Amino acid sequence: MPTLTSTYNDDHTVLVNLEMPTTEYMPLVEKKLKDYRKTVQIKGFRQGQVPMGLLRARFGNSVLFDEISTMIDTEVSSFIKENELYTVGRPIMSSLPPLTLQKPLDIKLEVEIGFIPKFEVAGISPEVTLPYHEVEIPQSEIDAEVERIRKAQSKDFQEGVSDVQEDDLLVISLKEMENGAEKENGLENETTYITVNNTAEDLKAKLLAATVGDKFVTTLQDLDTKIEADKLAKLYYSVETEEGESASCSLETEIEIKEIRRVALKELNQEFFKEITGDESIETIEQFQAVIAKVLKEDQEFPARRLFFQAIYDHLMLANKDLPMPLDFLRRWLNDESKTELSNEEFEANIDDFRWMLIKDQIAKQHDLQVTKEDVEGAVRSEIASYYNYQISPYHPFFDKQVASMLEDQDTFQRYARRILENKVLSTIAEDFSKDIKIVSKEELKAIYDEAYSKEAELNPSDLLEEETEEEVAVTEEVQEDAAE
Repeated sequence: MPTLTSTYNDDHTVLVNLEMPTTEYMPLVEKKLKDYRKTVQIKGFRQGQVPMGLLRARFGNSVLFDEISTMIDTEVSSFIKENELYTVGRPIMSSLPPLTLQKPLDIKLEVEIGFIPKFEVAGISPEVTLPYHEVEIPQSEIDAEVERIRKAQSKDFQEGVSDVQEDDLLVISLKEMENGAEKENGLENETTYITVNNTAEDLKAKLLAATVGDKFVTTLQDLDTKIEADKLAKLYYSVETEEGESASCSLETEIEIKEIRRVALKELNQEFFKEITGDESIETIEQFQAVIAKVLKEDQEFPARRLFFQAIYDHLMLANKDLPMPLDFLRRWLNDESKTELSNEEFEANIDDFRWMLIKDQIAKQHDLQVTKEDVEGAVRSEIASYYNYQISPYHPFFDKQVASMLEDQDTFQRYARRILENKVLSTIAEDFSKDIKIVSKEELKAIYDEAYSKEAELNPSDLLEEETEEEVAVTEEVQEDAAE
């Protein structure tokens, strides 16, 4: 067996001396080559009959270093596990001696391991009060939302309407005009529809003072200012035009109001309240408005919660700023990983990431918080479905291919897992803090939120809505391609 001795240092590192004589690893190398001989296929030799000398010459050194690396990894991993070390970074090893299969040497290695002593996360207490922004929904917005729901749920029209209001739908007829007179052999449309709100301002003013039977000379553009000019003739007279071409008819037209259609709003009663909320206990408009106000507040919950989570993150990072870490070891390891000398700012940013990771993992361990494959799959499906505005269920078979592709990629899987665990950690400890509730309007909350997250470079690891990574953009593009097919 390899021999191993260790020395613990005050800078939170341990130096492990590993000795591996040739008698330990060479038998394993020979066994691996013999096993390889049974399956390898080389032109000119039958399977299992390749000369060992040829195998050693062609594959010997590769097998040698594979076996040595495996033994070193096994020994170091066992040491870490047996000593219950919470490591950061990867162990830094001295170089192997210049050995080959023909000239094996006894191996003596120094392996430096950085670790974190056992610690408790500081700063989590109900005595700590953090700001929490709660949106106050004005009554005018609640009333407007109630009216919107009533209109959305109403299917019938009022009878005998003779005046015109801005939200009305008008049934009109059209006659093609030219130079203020009815055009000879001009186009006509006995029945079409316009929405008063979409008309040009001059025409809208005339319509609001009109009634059934009134006539006006106007233009097709004024009937709906949101419609592109090259589509007007087709829409109102069924005249086909090539894309980008002007209409082949006169845009001047005479309209006559044939009918005024106004939605008959649903009555605000218990039946309607139940239809919208599913709650039979809601009997009054005040109770219904309270439900609507709660829903409108919940729409603002994400930015409010994200700001609160950011406050928790900032507080914990400050409360645990002296967390013992092997800083010199980490600097050398990070420089080696990046193949360059990190600036002090870059190094400090990495240390902050390490510190947050330690805090987060310790909290997760204390509360037995775990991320399952189902958690990650659910997050992936939700993100893909969001591309379709959730018009397709996240668990529709249509998404199976994209989900499987993302879950197979370990980097993508781990990124989602970290985000989910972070959310679980912050959600779990959020109730352990007191809230200094600040009542704000939607506009004020948006301003606060935008100011806090105006620059991507300033986002902290506690961000729960990350910008799309290159991998996520690629998956989105794959979804788009499949949808097109």
